[in-house]
Amino acid sequence: MSGKKAIQAAVDKLFECTIKSKGRIETLVSGATTPGSRAVPARNSKDDTAIGARVDNGEVYKKDGRMVKAVFLQPNKNAENRTLRTMAEKNSHQNLAFAEVPIEPEADDQKKRELAKQIFADFKKSLD
Repeated sequence: MSGKKAIQAAVDKLFECTIKSKGRIETLVSGATTPGSRAVPARNSKDDTAIGARVDNGEVYKKDGRMVKAVFLQPNKNAENRTLRTMAEKNSHQNLAFAEVPIEPEADDQKKRELAKQIFADFKKSLD
């Protein structure tokens, strides 16, 4: 599997894992996070292996008058997918994809879900 295809497959798996959990969505779109910490999925060897990548939180900053948070897709060292595992062995903190999420503290569940969907769409777009 090529690098781009492996990354796209990981994005799809992360999306499926995230979108079915209100708590994961909240963690992903929340501005109350520590840069460098994991957003999704929660750290466990089963998900790390099966999905092969994770979303890490970046800095929160002001852009165009709004607060946004950077999020990064990073490979896991114990990924089942050989391509992702090789990427992680070289540098498990490399950013495979990037997205920005607007911080909207008053967002309802539907809006948070839309923000989460947009993150994964932006990850895929950043691969082009």
